[in-house]
Amino acid sequence: MDSHTHRIKKHNPNVERIRRLKKLEKFVEEQIEKYVKIHKKHEKELTYIG
Repeated sequence: MDSHTHRIKKHNPNVERIRRLKKLEKFVEEQIEKYVKIHKKHEKELTYIG
């Protein structure tokens, strides 16, 4: 029983890493979406001015 719980604890850092990576992925996606929205807005303004 004790060795089983020890094994789970060994896997824990991996789980944390995966969670962190998923958070980072989500953050990056949000940043890209923001950038794309801003870029499209500027494109519209540029064509309007031009």
